[in-house]
Amino acid sequence: MLEQPVDNQIPQESTPAVATAPSPAPQETPNDIVAKAVVAKKTNPLYIGVVVIVIAAALAAGYYFTGYKNGGFKLTYNAYHFAALDKVSVLGDEPGHAATFVKPQEFIAPYNQGAHKQSADFYFYQVNNHHTQTAGIISFSSSGTPLRTEEFLKGYGINLMHPKENLYDATVAPVKQTVSSRLGPTYSVKYDNAEEFQSPGTGKYAWSIGFTATKVKDNVASPEKMQGRMILALSNTGAYYLMMASEQASWQANQTTWQAVANSLKIDQ
Repeated sequence: MLEQPVDNQIPQESTPAVATAPSPAPQETPNDIVAKAVVAKKTNPLYIGVVVIVIAAALAAGYYFTGYKNGGFKLTYNAYHFAALDKVSVLGDEPGHAATFVKPQEFIAPYNQGAHKQSADFYFYQVNNHHTQTAGIISFSSSGTPLRTEEFLKGYGINLMHPKENLYDATVAPVKQTVSSRLGPTYSVKYDNAEEFQSPGTGKYAWSIGFTATKVKDNVASPEKMQGRMILALSNTGAYYLMMASEQASWQANQTTWQAVANSLKIDQ
């Protein structure tokens, strides 16, 4: 049943609805576009991976350089035990200045050293706390000299073995220069008194000088202490220096090996 109009009320025509156009979408500003791109990039797995790598590298570098700044690297080495020995021949700068000796196989020559004429260096490397460091060195050098007399050779030994002699400093200087040049400024070296060294291969004018090297530069990743020995042998026509040294623990654990190296030295006499 339709609803009836009330008296005196005239039905009104309904006003048709006016269609309105949809509101235009808000225009994106350049800043909005950049912001969306940044968000999309940051959620990209590749981008996240790169960020993680960069942060890890920065932390590692910070640890590395902080270690240098705050006390340096204190590396502890385990004693290494050497076994097999290799023979080394040094030709000398001219006939009459040759020499031979042995070394542990683990001591290797630098790739660019070339033929052994007047000198030969060999290094032993150990990996410690992810650092590959020189933990030992064997170095030989020789030089030709004018013909020496028996009197000179005897006097040289007296000066070398007695620090209170007037010529002690000048006599021991070549030994100290050789050791310091091989170990570098990282170490301060203390020398023992020279002792006579007796071996068939070196003749009667040979001496042994022990030394201990203590690290004085904490910002260098290297052994805290090195110990070693220098064998100095003189002939009528030449001077021969055989230096051996290693990280302290390995030096003390291989006394038989070091003695074998020293005893193996054979020079032209």
